[in-house]
Amino acid sequence: MALLPGIFLDEVKSEIGTSARNFVQDQICYYQQIGAPAWGWSATALPPYGEEYCGYGCVRDDILVPHASVLAADYVSSAELTQNLHALEELGARVLVTDGHERFDFGFCASLNWQTGEVASVYLVLDQSMAFLSLANHRINGHIQELFCQDDITLRAINMIPDYGNSCAVNGLRVTNLTNEKGDF
Repeated sequence: MALLPGIFLDEVKSEIGTSARNFVQDQICYYQQIGAPAWGWSATALPPYGEEYCGYGCVRDDILVPHASVLAADYVSSAELTQNLHALEELGARVLVTDGHERFDFGFCASLNWQTGEVASVYLVLDQSMAFLSLANHRINGHIQELFCQDDITLRAINMIPDYGNSCAVNGLRVTNLTNEKGDF
């Protein structure tokens, strides 16, 4: 979830982006240390049925979350991301679903337990949406961020958060200092 704002605001060259990059590298280092077959940890619905949610305060090294690695698309090479997603696929995180007549590809499931082989049978809309927007943003050079930054409320609000004051570009120019003479927006 630490990488979620980066879908909408350009953080890559900011201190927040440095923190996000370090967070991703820590996850990659950690998976190597514990011998996990892939990386990506975040809040999620737990396998097998998604009835239990692992959110704030829940720490599960055995649970991998595919959307977590997709959110890191701007902080790892395409080869690293592809390799990790293939590893998650091999663990069963992306299987075709059937209704008995047809087969459907819903993308990656919410989570999987790499130690037991259990795979969540749920697909969380939030996870799918974040993954889609993150990949779209990555593939089309920040277009999602560009669209988000066309909103007047966004432009005014980011000015109130120093770390985001330089995160929107309009017509190739960074937009900052949108307060009026009285200091309101």
